[in-house]
Amino acid sequence: TTNIHINGYTIIAKLNQSQELCTYLAKSTQNGEFVVLKDCDSTMLPIYRKRLTLRHKNICNILGILQSNDSYMIVQEFINGESLEAKLSREHLLSEDVAKNYIIQLCNGLNVLHKAGIIHLDINPNNIMISTDNTLKIIDLGIAREYKKNQSTDTQIFGTVGYAAPEQFGFKQSNNSTD
Repeated sequence: TTNIHINGYTIIAKLNQSQELCTYLAKSTQNGEFVVLKDCDSTMLPIYRKRLTLRHKNICNILGILQSNDSYMIVQEFINGESLEAKLSREHLLSEDVAKNYIIQLCNGLNVLHKAGIIHLDINPNNIMISTDNTLKIIDLGIAREYKKNQSTDTQIFGTVGYAAPEQFGFKQSNNSTD
């Protein structure tokens, strides 16, 4: 995977792959900064375009959208840290103060997304990063959707088993409370 160049970025490593979509660690050839490049299904472009304008310390920022023929890649900030899942696996239990701090940061990030009409739909410990400066960041909006007024149910069923809300299984439309 190394030494592949894509629109001003050098791929360093593949971080994840789900179906045909991959996520890569990359480095800018202009300024040397690390970024994450993520393959994007064209159906998700409206959400990622909206995300380009959202900046918040508790949301992984989108830096750009790359296009090559009919394929797209999202350029997002690199978060130096670990997932909440990895932290919980290592520490087993968080102190009450740390848990409160993370919950407040999570709610702050979700508030920004929800005000923009974006519902994450997959809030779980793997989609929450804790940076080395202890800042919580929401990542992976791969199944996010925009809330649609006057729609009774979601058109597709998504979410991580054990974390998905009942409305994500076709009972009603997902909304802010789903997250």
